[in-house]
Amino acid sequence: MEAWAVQHGLNWDKAHQAGRLAFSVDRFRFVLTTHGSHGWLLQARLADLPDDSGQRERMIDRAALLATARMAHSATALTVDAHRSVLLLQLGVAADLDVPGFEAALEMMTNDIELWRAVL
Repeated sequence: MEAWAVQHGLNWDKAHQAGRLAFSVDRFRFVLTTHGSHGWLLQARLADLPDDSGQRERMIDRAALLATARMAHSATALTVDAHRSVLLLQLGVAADLDVPGFEAALEMMTNDIELWRAVL
């Protein structure tokens, strides 16, 4: 991932020290954060959840059903932030992932983001 970041003009040293790197690919915004001692978590915001608790719970329930159905088709995971205000898509990636591997992970994420945004 370091090689990918450097190729794209991102400050990997600063990101590595901070444990966080934010960047955009095409029209999608990603955040890469340290995840344990051997990896990183690639994350993207999918949608804001409704303020109304009933609507919010219905949206989360529907998304959970779809996420369960997609488990066999994608390594990405649908999550809700700690404040229950945002749906996020996450993918764990190895710290030593090479450039083609990281680009494949980004492609998987962008494809899944498009799918999720279409159905939410």
